[in-house]
This record gives sequence, C-alpha cells and structure tokens, in this order.
Amino acid sequence: MEREKRYQLEQRRKDKERMEAAQARAHDRYEKIQKLQATQERMYKKKQDEFRRHNEKMIKQERIVQLRKQKEKEQIGKAQRERADRAKKKLQNVMVQNQKRIEESRRDLAERMRKQHERMQKKDQCDKELVKSYPL
Repeated sequence: MEREKRYQLEQRRKDKERMEAAQARAHDRYEKIQKLQATQERMYKKKQDEFRRHNEKMIKQERIVQLRKQKEKEQIGKAQRERADRAKKKLQNVMVQNQKRIEESRRDLAERMRKQHERMQKKDQCDKELVKSYPL
C-alpha cells in the first residue's frame, strides 16, 4: 500500500509536471503568437504609412503637373492674345495709312482738276478774246 501511494504520488507529480510543461508550452505558443501578431500589426501599419506617404507624394506631383500645364496654357493664351493684338494694331495702322493715301490721292486729283479747270477757263477766256479781236 505504501508502494501504491508512492506510485500514485509519483504519478500525480509527473501529471502535475506534464500539466505545468503543457501550460508552459501553451504559454510560450501564446506569447509567440502575440509577438507575431504585434510584429504583423507593426508591419501592416508601416506599410499603410508608406502607402499613405506614397499617395500624398503622387497627389502632390500630380498637382504640380496640373499647375505646370495650367501655367503653360495661360502663357500660350497670353502669347496668342499679344500676337492678335499686334496683328490688330498692324492692320489698323495699314488701314489708317491706306485712308491717308486715299485722301491724299483725292486732294491731288482735286488740285489737278482745279488747275485743269483754271487752264480751260484761261483758254476759253483767250478764245473769247481772240473771237472779239477778230470781228466777223
């Protein structure tokens, strides 16, 4: 009976050791899983942060590109307006010059016609005087 008691005590001790070892292994596994989850969570947050920074960088670059394109369009529009204004002024200057030439030509023609009229009146006067000087 003493032997059986010792055997049972030994069995209980072994069972207790096995239970403690199993609990320790389970606790180690739990800690390993916790560490792994924490590591994965850190990596996930790191990747999210990298992704967010990358997105912000890409958005900023896209905005810069858009601003450059807008500035180029504005510069092209400004250059086109300036060219159009210069062409309009040039056309106006040409039209003014043409108008001046036309007016000058009209004055010259009027002056020539006046002189011709005076010459014709002189000639008529001379002819009248000639006719008077030679009576019929």
